Amino acid sequence: MKILWVKAGKLLPVDTGGKIRTYNILKALARTHEITLLSCYGGPRDAAYEEALRARVGRWLERYPAVEAMVGKSLEVADVVEGVFLAAFEAHPHRRPEVPYGEWLEGMIDPTVRAVEHDPAGEVENIRMARTACDAG
Repeated sequence: MKILWVKAGKLLPVDTGGKIRTYNILKALARTHEITLLSCYGGPRDAAYEEALRARVGRWLERYPAVEAMVGKSLEVADVVEGVFLAAFEAHPHRRPEVPYGEWLEGMIDPTVRAVEHDPAGEVENIRMARTACDAG
């Protein structure tokens, strides 16, 4: 079964009672179901942070000419950034604690870009569905 779990507020870091409970429920459900987490949170946007992410992801896109050619047409760099965060959530339970978060998160970029290259329409649709649900929340 495919389950979309919508959570108000950030899940990471898993450091409070509600986050721990949500994390453990999602972990248990993921054993037998396909889980997608949509996490929406308020507060001002951090333009410098977002631009730094776009720049870093943009450098990775250069390695994939077919994906880079889609940017500005059927794909935005922001789509790939959001895809990286979705992939990071799914992989978080398996993160090695000795690897710093920034380094670990950067390791999510290549697999996300490869997924977009493999199934552009499907990956972009999933990412934009998550964005639409977040914007509506």
